[in-house]
Amino acid sequence: MSDNNGKKDQPPPQDEHPIPKKPEREPEWLESRLGSRLVSRAALVERIIAQFLQEFAVDDAHLSAAKTKADRLKLVRETALYVIAVESVQLSLEEQADVIRQAYAEIFGYGPLDALFEDETITTIALEGADKVSVRRGHGDLEVIGPLFEDMPHMRDVVSRLLRHAGAELRDDEPIIEAGLVVEGRPVRVSTASPPVTVQLTADIRVHPKQVLTLEDLTAGGLLTEEAAQFLDALVQSAYGFVIVGDTESGKTTLLNALLQRLPEAKGLIAVERAGELRLPASAESLVA
Repeated sequence: MSDNNGKKDQPPPQDEHPIPKKPEREPEWLESRLGSRLVSRAALVERIIAQFLQEFAVDDAHLSAAKTKADRLKLVRETALYVIAVESVQLSLEEQADVIRQAYAEIFGYGPLDALFEDETITTIALEGADKVSVRRGHGDLEVIGPLFEDMPHMRDVVSRLLRHAGAELRDDEPIIEAGLVVEGRPVRVSTASPPVTVQLTADIRVHPKQVLTLEDLTAGGLLTEEAAQFLDALVQSAYGFVIVGDTESGKTTLLNALLQRLPEAKGLIAVERAGELRLPASAESLVA
Protein backbone atom coordinates (compact mmCIF):
# COMPACT_ATOMS: atom_id res chain seq x y z
CA MET A 1 0.00 0.00 0.00
CA SER A 2 1.05 3.60 -0.48
CA ASP A 3 -0.04 7.03 0.76
CA ASN A 4 -1.24 9.95 -1.35
CA ASN A 5 2.37 10.89 -2.15
CA GLY A 6 3.06 7.50 -3.64
CA LYS A 7 5.29 6.34 -0.77
CA LYS A 8 5.00 2.82 0.47
CA ASP A 9 3.91 2.30 4.04
CA GLN A 10 6.86 1.55 6.32
CA PRO A 11 6.63 -1.22 8.91
CA PRO A 12 6.60 -0.01 12.53
CA PRO A 13 10.10 0.41 13.98
CA GLN A 14 11.41 -2.62 15.89
CA ASP A 15 12.90 -2.25 19.35
CA GLU A 16 16.63 -2.92 19.09
CA HIS A 17 16.70 -4.26 22.64
CA PRO A 18 13.36 -5.98 23.27
CA ILE A 19 12.60 -6.90 26.86
CA PRO A 20 12.54 -10.70 27.14
CA LYS A 21 9.24 -12.11 28.20
CA LYS A 22 9.07 -13.58 31.67
CA PRO A 23 8.91 -17.38 31.35
CA GLU A 24 5.70 -18.91 32.59
CA ARG A 25 6.25 -20.94 35.74
CA GLU A 26 4.74 -24.39 35.41
CA PRO A 27 2.71 -25.45 38.46
CA GLU A 28 3.47 -28.77 40.10
CA TRP A 29 0.42 -31.00 39.95
CA LEU A 30 -0.61 -33.67 42.43
CA GLU A 31 -3.02 -36.46 41.53
CA SER A 32 -6.17 -37.26 43.50
CA ARG A 33 -6.60 -40.75 44.89
CA LEU A 34 -9.20 -41.66 42.30
CA GLY A 35 -7.16 -40.06 39.52
CA SER A 36 -10.16 -37.95 38.47
CA ARG A 37 -8.54 -34.53 38.98
CA LEU A 38 -5.28 -32.75 39.63
CA VAL A 39 -4.43 -30.33 42.46
CA SER A 40 -1.48 -27.97 42.32
CA ARG A 41 1.05 -28.25 45.15
CA ALA A 42 0.92 -24.47 45.73
CA ALA A 43 -2.88 -24.53 46.06
CA LEU A 44 -2.70 -27.45 48.49
CA VAL A 45 -0.17 -25.63 50.68
CA GLU A 46 -2.33 -22.48 50.60
CA ARG A 47 -5.35 -24.57 51.63
CA ILE A 48 -3.41 -26.02 54.59
CA ILE A 49 -2.26 -22.55 55.68
CA ALA A 50 -5.80 -21.15 55.43
CA GLN A 51 -7.22 -24.07 57.41
CA PHE A 52 -4.51 -23.70 60.08
CA LEU A 53 -5.14 -19.96 60.48
CA GLN A 54 -8.86 -20.67 60.71
CA GLU A 55 -8.38 -23.31 63.41
CA PHE A 56 -5.74 -21.55 65.49
CA ALA A 57 -6.20 -17.90 66.36
CA VAL A 58 -3.27 -15.94 67.79
CA ASP A 59 -4.58 -16.40 71.33
CA ASP A 60 -5.53 -20.07 70.86
CA ALA A 61 -4.59 -22.15 73.91
CA HIS A 62 -3.12 -25.01 71.88
CA LEU A 63 -0.99 -22.61 69.83
CA SER A 64 0.16 -20.77 72.95
CA ALA A 65 1.17 -24.09 74.53
CA ALA A 66 3.26 -25.02 71.47
CA LYS A 67 6.56 -23.60 72.70
CA THR A 68 8.95 -25.65 70.57
CA LYS A 69 9.33 -26.18 66.83
CA ALA A 70 8.35 -29.84 67.30
CA ASP A 71 5.10 -28.80 69.04
CA ARG A 72 4.21 -26.33 66.29
CA LEU A 73 5.12 -28.82 63.58
CA LYS A 74 2.75 -31.33 65.16
CA LEU A 75 -0.14 -28.83 64.92
CA VAL A 76 0.64 -28.11 61.26
CA ARG A 77 0.89 -31.83 60.52
CA GLU A 78 -2.55 -32.52 62.00
CA THR A 79 -4.08 -29.74 59.90
CA ALA A 80 -2.20 -30.87 56.78
CA LEU A 81 -3.38 -34.48 57.09
CA TYR A 82 -6.96 -33.28 57.47
CA VAL A 83 -6.75 -31.11 54.34
CA ILE A 84 -5.02 -33.84 52.34
CA ALA A 85 -7.79 -36.26 53.30
CA VAL A 86 -10.55 -33.78 52.40
CA GLU A 87 -8.93 -33.00 49.05
CA SER A 88 -8.30 -36.74 48.46
CA VAL A 89 -4.78 -36.03 47.25
CA GLN A 90 -2.47 -38.97 46.65
CA LEU A 91 0.95 -38.29 48.20
CA SER A 92 3.93 -40.44 49.04
CA LEU A 93 5.28 -40.14 52.59
CA GLU A 94 8.16 -38.03 51.24
CA GLU A 95 5.80 -35.71 49.33
CA GLN A 96 3.56 -35.47 52.39
CA ALA A 97 6.48 -34.48 54.62
CA ASP A 98 7.62 -31.91 52.06
CA VAL A 99 4.17 -30.30 51.88
CA ILE A 100 4.00 -30.15 55.68
CA ARG A 101 7.46 -28.55 55.87
CA GLN A 102 6.48 -26.02 53.23
CA ALA A 103 3.28 -25.06 55.06
CA TYR A 104 5.16 -24.80 58.36
CA ALA A 105 7.76 -22.53 56.78
CA GLU A 106 5.07 -20.20 55.44
CA ILE A 107 3.26 -20.05 58.79
CA PHE A 108 6.11 -19.91 61.31
CA GLY A 109 9.28 -19.40 59.29
CA TYR A 110 10.51 -17.63 56.19
CA GLY A 111 9.04 -19.76 53.45
CA PRO A 112 11.53 -21.12 50.92
CA LEU A 113 14.39 -19.31 52.68
CA ASP A 114 14.21 -21.69 55.66
CA ALA A 115 16.16 -24.41 53.86
CA LEU A 116 18.88 -21.89 52.97
CA PHE A 117 19.19 -20.70 56.59
CA GLU A 118 19.60 -24.32 57.70
CA ASP A 119 22.47 -24.86 55.24
CA GLU A 120 25.50 -23.79 57.28
CA THR A 121 27.69 -23.55 54.17
CA ILE A 122 25.62 -20.62 52.88
CA THR A 123 26.88 -17.17 53.93
CA THR A 124 24.90 -14.92 51.57
CA ILE A 125 21.42 -15.04 50.03
CA ALA A 126 20.78 -12.50 47.26
CA LEU A 127 17.21 -11.87 46.07
CA GLU A 128 16.62 -9.92 42.86
CA GLY A 129 12.87 -9.80 42.55
CA ALA A 130 10.84 -12.98 42.82
CA ASP A 131 12.52 -14.80 39.94
CA LYS A 132 16.23 -14.72 40.75
CA VAL A 133 17.87 -16.12 43.88
CA SER A 134 21.62 -16.52 44.32
CA VAL A 135 23.67 -17.89 47.22
CA ARG A 136 27.28 -17.66 48.27
CA ARG A 137 28.97 -20.52 50.07
CA GLY A 138 31.86 -19.47 52.27
CA HIS A 139 33.81 -16.76 50.46
CA GLY A 140 33.07 -18.13 47.00
CA ASP A 141 31.21 -16.47 44.15
CA LEU A 142 27.45 -16.04 44.02
CA GLU A 143 25.69 -18.89 42.25
CA VAL A 144 22.17 -18.69 40.88
CA ILE A 145 19.88 -21.38 42.26
CA GLY A 146 16.71 -20.40 40.42
CA PRO A 147 13.37 -18.92 41.52
CA LEU A 148 12.02 -19.93 44.93
CA PHE A 149 8.98 -17.68 45.27
CA GLU A 150 5.58 -18.13 43.66
CA ASP A 151 5.38 -14.46 42.69
CA MET A 152 6.32 -10.95 43.84
CA PRO A 153 3.69 -10.75 46.62
CA HIS A 154 5.05 -14.03 48.03
CA MET A 155 8.61 -12.67 48.07
CA ARG A 156 7.48 -9.37 49.57
CA ASP A 157 5.59 -11.20 52.32
CA VAL A 158 8.67 -13.26 53.29
CA VAL A 159 11.02 -10.24 53.25
CA SER A 160 8.48 -8.23 55.26
CA ARG A 161 8.36 -11.02 57.85
CA LEU A 162 12.16 -11.02 58.15
CA LEU A 163 12.25 -7.27 58.66
CA ARG A 164 9.34 -7.34 61.11
CA HIS A 165 11.12 -9.92 63.26
CA ALA A 166 14.19 -7.67 63.11
CA GLY A 167 12.17 -4.72 64.43
CA ALA A 168 11.95 -2.96 61.06
CA GLU A 169 9.24 -2.49 58.46
CA LEU A 170 9.15 -2.68 54.67
CA ARG A 171 7.79 0.72 53.66
CA ASP A 172 7.30 2.51 50.34
CA ASP A 173 8.67 5.77 51.77
CA GLU A 174 11.90 4.12 52.98
CA PRO A 175 13.57 2.41 50.00
CA ILE A 176 16.80 1.45 51.82
CA ILE A 177 16.55 -0.67 54.99
CA GLU A 178 19.15 -2.57 56.99
CA ALA A 179 18.30 -4.64 60.06
CA GLY A 180 19.49 -7.69 61.95
CA LEU A 181 17.98 -10.72 63.67
CA VAL A 182 18.85 -14.28 64.66
CA VAL A 183 17.54 -17.19 62.56
CA GLU A 184 18.20 -20.81 63.55
CA GLY A 185 20.87 -19.57 65.97
CA ARG A 186 22.67 -17.63 63.22
CA PRO A 187 23.02 -13.81 63.23
CA VAL A 188 21.47 -12.48 60.02
CA ARG A 189 21.73 -9.06 58.41
CA VAL A 190 18.97 -8.09 55.98
CA SER A 191 19.58 -5.19 53.58
CA THR A 192 16.74 -4.29 51.21
CA ALA A 193 16.38 -1.82 48.35
CA SER A 194 13.04 -0.92 46.81
CA PRO A 195 11.77 1.36 44.03
CA PRO A 196 12.54 4.08 43.10
CA VAL A 197 16.13 3.18 44.08
CA THR A 198 15.83 -0.13 42.22
CA VAL A 199 13.51 -1.43 39.51
CA GLN A 200 12.12 -4.07 41.87
CA LEU A 201 12.50 -5.21 45.46
CA THR A 202 15.93 -6.70 46.14
CA ALA A 203 17.42 -8.10 49.34
CA ASP A 204 20.95 -8.97 50.38
CA ILE A 205 20.91 -11.37 53.32
CA ARG A 206 24.19 -11.99 55.12
CA VAL A 207 24.15 -15.17 57.25
CA HIS A 208 26.84 -15.66 59.90
CA PRO A 209 27.84 -19.03 61.42
CA LYS A 210 26.36 -20.21 64.70
CA GLN A 211 29.79 -20.44 66.28
CA VAL A 212 32.20 -17.52 66.13
CA LEU A 213 35.28 -18.30 64.07
CA THR A 214 38.54 -17.83 65.96
CA LEU A 215 41.90 -16.65 64.67
CA GLU A 216 42.93 -20.30 64.71
CA ASP A 217 39.92 -21.18 62.52
CA LEU A 218 40.80 -18.44 60.05
CA THR A 219 44.41 -19.64 59.93
CA ALA A 220 43.38 -23.26 59.46
CA GLY A 221 41.00 -22.21 56.67
CA GLY A 222 43.77 -20.39 54.83
CA LEU A 223 42.25 -16.95 55.34
CA LEU A 224 45.15 -15.79 57.54
CA THR A 225 48.80 -16.73 57.74
CA GLU A 226 50.32 -17.66 61.09
CA GLU A 227 52.34 -14.44 61.05
CA ALA A 228 49.27 -12.31 60.33
CA ALA A 229 47.30 -13.98 63.13
CA GLN A 230 50.13 -13.42 65.62
CA PHE A 231 50.43 -9.78 64.59
CA LEU A 232 46.69 -9.14 64.91
CA ASP A 233 46.59 -10.88 68.29
CA ALA A 234 49.44 -8.69 69.55
CA LEU A 235 47.71 -5.59 68.15
CA VAL A 236 44.50 -6.38 70.02
CA GLN A 237 46.44 -6.83 73.25
CA SER A 238 48.17 -3.45 72.80
CA ALA A 239 46.93 0.09 73.40
CA TYR A 240 46.93 0.89 69.68
CA GLY A 241 43.78 1.43 67.66
CA PHE A 242 43.24 0.11 64.14
CA VAL A 243 40.70 0.11 61.31
CA ILE A 244 39.48 -2.91 59.33
CA VAL A 245 38.65 -2.08 55.70
CA GLY A 246 37.83 -4.23 52.71
CA ASP A 247 35.42 -4.96 49.89
CA THR A 248 31.86 -6.05 50.50
CA GLU A 249 31.72 -9.54 52.04
CA SER A 250 35.51 -9.83 52.18
CA GLY A 251 35.34 -11.02 55.80
CA LYS A 252 35.57 -7.78 57.80
CA THR A 253 32.85 -8.77 60.30
CA THR A 254 34.20 -12.32 60.53
CA LEU A 255 37.68 -11.01 61.36
CA LEU A 256 36.40 -8.44 63.85
CA ASN A 257 34.34 -11.09 65.65
CA ALA A 258 37.44 -13.27 65.91
CA LEU A 259 39.46 -10.37 67.32
CA LEU A 260 36.75 -9.49 69.83
CA GLN A 261 37.27 -12.89 71.45
CA ARG A 262 40.93 -11.97 72.11
CA LEU A 263 40.28 -8.72 73.94
CA PRO A 264 42.04 -8.78 77.32
CA GLU A 265 39.19 -6.83 78.92
CA ALA A 266 35.88 -5.68 77.47
CA LYS A 267 34.98 -3.26 80.26
CA GLY A 268 33.94 0.06 78.78
CA LEU A 269 33.59 -1.42 75.27
CA ILE A 270 30.74 0.14 73.27
CA ALA A 271 29.75 -1.11 69.81
CA VAL A 272 27.66 1.05 67.47
CA GLU A 273 26.26 -0.87 64.50
CA ARG A 274 23.25 -1.05 62.24
CA ALA A 275 22.29 -4.70 62.22
CA GLY A 276 23.78 -6.20 65.39
CA GLU A 277 26.16 -8.63 63.65
CA LEU A 278 28.98 -8.52 66.21
CA ARG A 279 29.43 -11.23 68.87
CA LEU A 280 30.32 -9.01 71.79
CA PRO A 281 31.66 -10.05 75.20
CA ALA A 282 28.99 -10.07 77.91
CA SER A 283 30.37 -6.91 79.54
CA ALA A 284 30.23 -4.88 76.31
CA GLU A 285 27.44 -2.47 75.43
CA SER A 286 25.76 -2.62 72.02
CA LEU A 287 24.03 0.34 70.42
CA VAL A 288 22.08 -0.75 67.33
CA ALA A 289 20.85 2.07 65.11
